[in-house]
Formats: sequence, C-alpha cells, structure tokens
Amino acid sequence: MRRRSYARRRALMIETTNHRRQSSVRRLRRKLPLPTWIKNIPFSKFSTWGILACVGMALFVGIAILSPLFRVNTFRVERTSPFADSLLVEEILQDFYGKNLLFINKNDIIAALKLKMPELQNVEMEEDWPRTLTVQVGTSKPAYNIFNIETANFSVISEDGIVLSLQAIEGLPTIKIKQRVELVQLREQLLSPEQLQKIRNAEEILDGDLQLPIKSVEILFAANELHLISRNDMAIWLDLSQPIDQQLQKLKSAEHKIQLYRDTFDHIDLRIPQQIFWEES
Repeated sequence: MRRRSYARRRALMIETTNHRRQSSVRRLRRKLPLPTWIKNIPFSKFSTWGILACVGMALFVGIAILSPLFRVNTFRVERTSPFADSLLVEEILQDFYGKNLLFINKNDIIAALKLKMPELQNVEMEEDWPRTLTVQVGTSKPAYNIFNIETANFSVISEDGIVLSLQAIEGLPTIKIKQRVELVQLREQLLSPEQLQKIRNAEEILDGDLQLPIKSVEILFAANELHLISRNDMAIWLDLSQPIDQQLQKLKSAEHKIQLYRDTFDHIDLRIPQQIFWEES
C-alpha cells in the first residue's frame, strides 16, 4: 500500500509540474506581441528555455536586419601594391555604405572594383564589427616598360598586360611599340597575357637555345608582329597570332643552311608557315 501511495504521489507531482509549465507557456504567449500563427504553435511540447532561446534568436535577427547597428559606416582600405589607387577604391566603395555587414555581398564589391580597376589582382575583405569593413587590394607585378615610338611616351604594364603607370620604372625590360598613334591610357589592356607569354617564350628560345642575345623587342600593332633584335641589329620577324615555338623551330632547323652564325642579316622572316625568308645586310 505504501508503495502504491508513493507512486501515486509521484505521478501527481509530475502532472502538477507539467500543468504549471504549460500554464507558463500560455501566459508567455499571451504577453508577447507575436503573430497569431506563432501563438498557435503547440509550444507545450517544448521547454520554456527552448522557447526563450528561439524568441531571443528571432529578436536578434530582427534587430540585425532592421536596426542601424550593423550598417557599414567605415571602409578601411589597405593596399599591397603601390599601383593600387586607394583613393579610387574608396570612391567606388561609396555605393556600399549603409549596407548590413551581416549580409553584404563581397562578390558584388569585388566586381564593382574590378569593373573600374581591371589592374586589381588580389582583393580580400575582413569584417571589423560592428560597422567597419577592411578591404585589402593589390595588383599583379609590373612586367615591362612600354615605349610608344609613334607618340614618344613611356608606360608600364603588368604581367597581365594592363597599364599600371604612365612613367617608366628603372630596371624593367622595355618593349617598343609601333603602328599605334593613340596615347597609351592608364588601366588599358595594352597586351594580352597570351601575347606576353609568347614574347617570353621567344626570348628564352633565342637567348637560350639559339645563343642569340636579345638587344630589343618591338611590336607592330597593326600587323600583330613581334620583332626581336639580336646581334648586328638582325631582326627576327614573328607572327604573334601563330604559335611561337613552331616559327622558331624553322630557324633551328635551317641555321646551317642559311649560315645563321657566319652571315649578317638585316632580317629573318619566320611568319609564313613552312617557309623562311631572309635578307642579308
């Protein structure tokens, strides 16, 4: 009998506790300014702490979205290259002021920057809560000085062929360009990465495999030709629209026939497939 009485008292205690918990949930639902569909959710199946946690999360998200607490009011610009114009970066970022730092689309920022600054290569961002975004920008390395013979002005292009500066940098190799009457413009895609790679390949083959040191490099814009000037001012003519290796392979194969190292040449023309033309000095 005692065991039955104890079990019954225990059951009554559990029933009373559950009833009190359900009453607390009902009172909480009545007090909170929630939509009807939320009040109709059977919260009696959840604990009071779980309900409070959900409500707290909902309030936090609401505050984050609607309040100005996380709206960006400061962009901190850091550059990893002297050719990245931080003032222009700040001007472009003006369109993103007031955006919520929680939901700001970093890809949109990168796209906006590269649209007006194609020279940018590395763009990284880091949040500084609650309202600051640090933007780090850099460019690819400068590769060549460019001298436009037609306009007599210098510029510098990156490894991607984009103009980084309108002043020459001491120590960089120089490419001379002809058949271009327009001035070179800052941020212009002057040469393609493919063209630059062909120039480097040609220099390596002539200087390394054929032992013909390069004195200067010239590009004819209208003809899309590459002229490499070597010993005794001999010019090697190449077609930049065709594979460079194949053109120079003809010179390797014919070096004994044309007496490449004994005669002096004004130019050797390798542009025509499977043929070589030359003119002696």
